[in-house]
Amino acid sequence: MNATYEGIVEKFDRLYINKDGEMGESTKKRVDLFTSEVHCPTCDGTRLSQQTLSCKINGYHIADYTARQIDDLIPLLKEITDSVAMPMIDSIVERLQHLVDIGLDYVSLGRETTTLSGVE
Repeated sequence: MNATYEGIVEKFDRLYINKDGEMGESTKKRVDLFTSEVHCPTCDGTRLSQQTLSCKINGYHIADYTARQIDDLIPLLKEITDSVAMPMIDSIVERLQHLVDIGLDYVSLGRETTTLSGVE
């Protein structure tokens, strides 16, 4: 029988940090006493691995693309000319255009959902 031990940090993270939406207000306040958000210097706040950030298309990595407002992102995506990527790029641009059509051109894909209002 193989078993793995879940450490205290992993267990705390699983039970409390990653269940933020399911937590009651009093539990959230208690958890907040022991947690904090910090800017990671390794990933520069992107929450992506160095391996992921090292992959670039036209000089940009995925965090660069998702940080752009949709109305700035569409022209950048259209500059990608790789024939293998074109079907995917066309699909992404089409979906982004729907967001532009309903007035959400100022939103970026990397924006945290907690910063969006109910109408967005």
